[in-house]
Amino acid sequence: MTSQSSIRIQPPARPEPSNGFPPTERGREALERMRRLLGQVVLPMVAEHEREHGSAAPPVESDRRLSDSRAELKHAVQQESAQAGLYVP
Repeated sequence: MTSQSSIRIQPPARPEPSNGFPPTERGREALERMRRLLGQVVLPMVAEHEREHGSAAPPVESDRRLSDSRAELKHAVQQESAQAGLYVP
């Protein structure tokens, strides 16, 4: 995958705090790590996938299996998440 990007994908905006229990310090740290992973790694991977396969590429095959390109993307995201200590199968 190349690092040049003509597609601009913005990381998700920080959500408003919930009315429930606030996250613990460990939970806040995990949320920040997840946000960084999404913004710095996952969204660029998705943008690259869209450049290579088009955003209208079908996500599943006719037999309802995940398309090969989407399965590769899913696996790559899982690997990046695991390396960041955030993936739980």
